[in-house]
Amino acid sequence: MPIDPHLDADPSQIEASEIDVGDVVTALDKAEDEVIRAKSRIGGLTSEAADEALKELNNIVHDCQDLIADLKKYKTALGNLAGDLRTSGSTHRNDP
Repeated sequence: MPIDPHLDADPSQIEASEIDVGDVVTALDKAEDEVIRAKSRIGGLTSEAADEALKELNNIVHDCQDLIADLKKYKTALGNLAGDLRTSGSTHRNDP
């Protein structure tokens, strides 16, 4: 049974997704900065509520950092896929 190597994937659409993911990373970076600013404002307070808020804000910062790292990997994978598809497509078109 032959395997059909055809893939309906447009490298330019994949690159557009890569750009969109980069925009999300930028937005998350900004959000993380805002949460860090909030932490610094709460840091001077001494109460049980302030302590709990700081714990939650720390969790949010760590979650943002993890998500940013994962999205950066995803963005790189999209870029690699688009490049590989372009290379594969041009190689395939040049085959006799």
